[in-house]
Amino acid sequence: MTWTYTPGGVTDQDDIRSALGDTESSAPTSERLEDEEIARFLTLYGSAPAATVAAAKALMAKLSRRATEKSVGGLQLVYAQRIEGLQYLIGQLTTAASGLAMPYCGGISQGTVAAVEADADRVQPAFRRGMLDNPRAS
Repeated sequence: MTWTYTPGGVTDQDDIRSALGDTESSAPTSERLEDEEIARFLTLYGSAPAATVAAAKALMAKLSRRATEKSVGGLQLVYAQRIEGLQYLIGQLTTAASGLAMPYCGGISQGTVAAVEADADRVQPAFRRGMLDNPRAS
């Protein structure tokens, strides 16, 4: 497995690492994501915002397996704060990623409806107004 990061990089992977704070090459592998993991999220989810949410969840899962606090001599590591930070970040990223979808309402002007109906290459709708009208029933 490999780990790379270029500060200010132009790749989606660099953007994801930056958003997660996963930018330290000296971090133990149990506390960071590998390039292949991030590439898999990009493949599975198709966009950097959605892949960032998935990567944050994966990183949080990795850290959740560790003890919340660990003391060695005068050094104390507190993983609970990192997990709480990732939980907050996941909420923020999910909100931002969901804002990318935009609803579309077609057929709100007569000109648009006429243009769409005139398109010979358009897939014909399965239903249309008047399709069940009986011409003999008047």
